[in-house]
Amino acid sequence: MAEQEGGVYQTTFVAGLPGVYRVRISAEGKSLRGKASTREEIRTAAIWAGGGRPPPNRHSDDWCRKIECLVETGALNPEILRKFGIDLKAIGKCCDGDKEGPPKGKRGK
Repeated sequence: MAEQEGGVYQTTFVAGLPGVYRVRISAEGKSLRGKASTREEIRTAAIWAGGGRPPPNRHSDDWCRKIECLVETGALNPEILRKFGIDLKAIGKCCDGDKEGPPKGKRGK
């Protein structure tokens, strides 16, 4: 790895496919007093298509429109969903207004 400044090192890697990768980082060197030292860290890296853009979020695939379409076409039956404890009205609140979901403190109620 190349030292950037002040003991900070940086490198890059190319992932073959989008996904979540575990990355093992190990280093050997000397302490300020000249004693041998080693370090090892495990980190997680998330890779997505178009990695130069911001990561996907809950609104990036327009899931609200998809759910509305499934209900309107009858592909999802609200009565059956209700029997399984799925409340479409509560889900719909996440799609209203500012697209950020219910106000804090109201989530999960």
